[in-house]
Amino acid sequence: MNRNSSIDIAKVVCAILIYFLHANVAKHFGPVFESILDNGIFRIGVPFFFTVSGYYFFNNVKTTSDLYKWCKTLLLIYLSWMMVYLPFYYKESFFTYIFGFWQLWYLMALLLAGAILYVIKELKYIMPVLIIIAILGVIIQYTRSMVDLSGFALGTVITDDFFSRNFLFFALPYVYIGWIINKYNVQNRIKKKFLVPLLLIGLLGVVLESALQPELIVNVKFSRDLLFSNILFLPLLLICCLNLKVTVENTRLLRDFSTILFLVHPLAIIIANKLGSDGYRVIFQIGILLLIIPITYIAKRYVKFIF
Repeated sequence: MNRNSSIDIAKVVCAILIYFLHANVAKHFGPVFESILDNGIFRIGVPFFFTVSGYYFFNNVKTTSDLYKWCKTLLLIYLSWMMVYLPFYYKESFFTYIFGFWQLWYLMALLLAGAILYVIKELKYIMPVLIIIAILGVIIQYTRSMVDLSGFALGTVITDDFFSRNFLFFALPYVYIGWIINKYNVQNRIKKKFLVPLLLIGLLGVVLESALQPELIVNVKFSRDLLFSNILFLPLLLICCLNLKVTVENTRLLRDFSTILFLVHPLAIIIANKLGSDGYRVIFQIGILLLIIPITYIAKRYVKFIF
């Protein structure tokens, strides 16, 4: 299937937003604006990646053989980067080895979500079930941030990031949404004059929901990757990209850049943090990224499953 330049441009923007999130660039702002960025705008990147993956999954994975190749490729990329990051997580828990270090959880979640989607995609009533699952994932994240669960039998499990930020509550619903958009050609079923207003309403929902979080959240140590508003906003963002007529001569380069930035930015952050000097932290990170990204791109010629 032909690549869509608008989607690849959006993926580059989302990869940059994910880097901004992990680099804590919003920490110098006031609590409300910091929350809008860290818990709102910067959080659209990963679910957008899931949604786009689901959209292309519809065309690329038609048979069991296609699924095997798709899963094999993801698994090899996952294992390759787990080896790269091994010096930084080898002392961490068993869950890290299974579900991924830092951003690599995305690859394992996508792999599992894709495998499950292949099995359940044509089941009756699966859409409302997955929407309920997506909503439940958001509720779980808000609950653990607003209520002290230490006295509950499953409190330790529920408060772990892996419990909600996983293939079931996070990846599967968004991958399915992308798959549905492609299957039913949704981008051509919505009148174009309504798209931008709907997208702005969705974005306003993201801003308002994240702006309210400082007033609601008690346990700030827990991450909040999931938003109610993203369930509406992300499909609209993908549909708008599909309707934009943007042509880039080398859209493959955009796709590769977003993928590499997503995979390597924690490495730059870790190295920069070890260099010290918080005042120059971001400058060090950008410098390291400018070094690592082209090296990774060149290495693709020799190591097939880097990305």
